[in-house]
Amino acid sequence: MNRPSFGPGAIIAARNRLWRVDAHEGQVLLATAIDAGESRQRRFYIPHEVIRSARLARPSADVVGFPAAQDLLLRAYRLSLLHGTAPLLSLQRSRVIPKDYQLVPVVMALETPRIRMLIADDVGLGKTIEAGLIITELMARQMASRLLVIVPANLREQWREALDYFFHISARIISTRHQRQMERELPAGSNPWSHYRCLITSVDYAKQPAIRNQILEQRWDMPLIDEAHQVAKPHQSGPDQRVRMDRWELTEVLSSSQRVHHLLLLTATPHNGYTDCFASLLRMLYVDAVDGPVHMPRIVRRAARRHVCQRRRQDVEEWFKGDPNRSPFPTRDQQEVIIAPSQYEAEAVRAVGGQRLRDGWPPGLPAAGVVRARRGWPFERPRTSLPLSTLQVG
Repeated sequence: MNRPSFGPGAIIAARNRLWRVDAHEGQVLLATAIDAGESRQRRFYIPHEVIRSARLARPSADVVGFPAAQDLLLRAYRLSLLHGTAPLLSLQRSRVIPKDYQLVPVVMALETPRIRMLIADDVGLGKTIEAGLIITELMARQMASRLLVIVPANLREQWREALDYFFHISARIISTRHQRQMERELPAGSNPWSHYRCLITSVDYAKQPAIRNQILEQRWDMPLIDEAHQVAKPHQSGPDQRVRMDRWELTEVLSSSQRVHHLLLLTATPHNGYTDCFASLLRMLYVDAVDGPVHMPRIVRRAARRHVCQRRRQDVEEWFKGDPNRSPFPTRDQQEVIIAPSQYEAEAVRAVGGQRLRDGWPPGLPAAGVVRARRGWPFERPRTSLPLSTLQVG
């Protein structure tokens, strides 16, 4: 019996949906749904599927649409044409407008079939953006679908918001409290670790033996570990000294697992002064970047430079030195501006000073006077009109 042949780009109907054929390999058909927002590629085993040729319905001239919807459609087409010229698919599918230096890790990642990287840029250079671009690029190229983000507990919500807002990746936070809620939402017997494709968890939750075993049972295309210096091996002064740390053991087992393909390590402080601790991070990449015994390792620079991206802020400033208008860092203005307080503010300062004396504070504090505000200091979300003011009462 002759089976139908579907070439790449053909439209098919299967499982009550429309699909675009991406590849036809023997009895297996790879296709992506085109009637929904999900872009995940699926496999169809042709002998067991009901597949037929299909086509998209032509728009009817008798149906009058809405001008507002038409305007949105035209704008979407313009944006798709604009972003469609980008050389990287991650730039087409994210809200990020990256700086030139932030594209370097993406290019480095695409040069290797198995991405194992340590991104060790300074604080403020955008490691989250760089890692998000790599993840989005792999997902757009159908090279990754399951993501596990392991971070300190205080960064879980920040990572969830960044992935959702900048890269349109819907990730769920999983912890003891969140897992109970997830299990109520899932069918009986379902495992949250296998059901959700993108999960964010804390390193201290993941290192628990029961949770670690559940993580290792799953296949992960891209584990990402932020603040990776916290999972480095403790310093070992001699060959006979035995060291142990749950965080390090978790990461060591995860990075060496056959169920894990890619791996990203992020940290602004990869080196704590001990070479063996830094080398333990490079060993997790499994790219032959470390030689020698565990307590006295030797870094193989030729192998490491292809998998380590580390820039200091002064390196980036030097890069943009020829064109200061393109520098990503604002110029700091240290000019001091003296602002006379209003009557209401002066009375408030006097009232606080009087209360301090009544509460037993030292009487040497001068009474009301001048509010000094320094202009141009970097800060986020000012809570008052003078967030960095120093009050001198006199």
